[in-house]
Amino acid sequence: MKLEVPSVHIYIPKTNGKPDLKKRWYVYFYYYENGKRRQYKKDKGINKFKTIRERKRAANLLKRVIEDFLAQGVMPFQQLEKNLTLFEAVEYAYNEKRKGWSLTSQRSAGAYYNNFINWLDKNDMLNISVKKLKKQHLIIYLGELQGKMSNVSVNNNRRFLHNIFKKLSQDAIIDYNIMADLPNLKESPKKNKVFSESQLIQIQKYLEKTDPVLYKYTQFMIYTFLRPVEIVRIKVGDINCEKGIIHVKTKTGEEIIPIINSLKPLIKEMGLENYNKDDLAFTNLGVPYAWDLETREESRSIFFKKRFRKIKKHFNLGPEYGLYSFRHTFAKMLYNKFLTDGLTDLQAKHKLMTITRHKSLSSLNKYLRGIGAFVPDDYSDDFTFNF
Repeated sequence: MKLEVPSVHIYIPKTNGKPDLKKRWYVYFYYYENGKRRQYKKDKGINKFKTIRERKRAANLLKRVIEDFLAQGVMPFQQLEKNLTLFEAVEYAYNEKRKGWSLTSQRSAGAYYNNFINWLDKNDMLNISVKKLKKQHLIIYLGELQGKMSNVSVNNNRRFLHNIFKKLSQDAIIDYNIMADLPNLKESPKKNKVFSESQLIQIQKYLEKTDPVLYKYTQFMIYTFLRPVEIVRIKVGDINCEKGIIHVKTKTGEEIIPIINSLKPLIKEMGLENYNKDDLAFTNLGVPYAWDLETREESRSIFFKKRFRKIKKHFNLGPEYGLYSFRHTFAKMLYNKFLTDGLTDLQAKHKLMTITRHKSLSSLNKYLRGIGAFVPDDYSDDFTFNF
């Protein structure tokens, strides 16, 4: 074989002068073998990407890898995945994994990816072989993060890397997932407190008077027990008044929420029949329309959180209160009402599970403890010794 470090090219098929994503893209170069000119070409998964930008990025990554082999006088052939640099390997796994993530998850993962890549760059590790990365490196990295952010954030970065190295292990690029044995840090997240009845009355009157857009949003959250970000996903077509149900994409999948009687006046007032089924039901204007459908849903959720900050400021509420406080308050209210109606503790919890949609009794118990729903009766008379 005669090999004279050939030029490596990216083949981009075009239709009417524009890159065509429906046709095969690949990376190629020419070489001579036994006096014959042959073409080497490889696509290595680049055609899985659905946008021109992503596919070009993947093709350029593959091109660089092949060029590295050729510069060393080595033909790539079947060796490609086994000699990636740390940067190339992490970028490959990141691009593969992110295709299955939601827009919100992609945004978060992008921050975790940048954190790790910047750390590798600072420590001159981007161009080392991926197989030279040791567990000790990752312990140092996570330790440095711990000095800059909360344990919750460190654990989110750890989970991201666990998924990255799991992918590399599954694709036989590395021998095993070196993140597998690194434990999570202990987390102590702050939970939103429940409102008192007097606080609820004051907030309700103030919202009705000053912010009807936020008032409808909180009403909907209370009566459906949905999370703030889940409400901004709801489109007009997801609300089926005829069948009395709402289709919602939650963090655990798609669920069906009943339209209870308390919700019916609110939905009727929205006049959904006058809007397109693809319009978002809850928007910054207070009426359905295609509000930033192509942007991150989290940014739409933040719009309502910012509006609630003004309410908190007006009533001098601390950081322990948030939009989730409405959800917690009414969950506690229902639980106590079920007990007052004569249900046993277990019966009350099973009934509440169908409303809050907790997946297990243990997760509901943890939730109820977190919001202070468990308050024992006076047990003074049960002591057998007066100290």
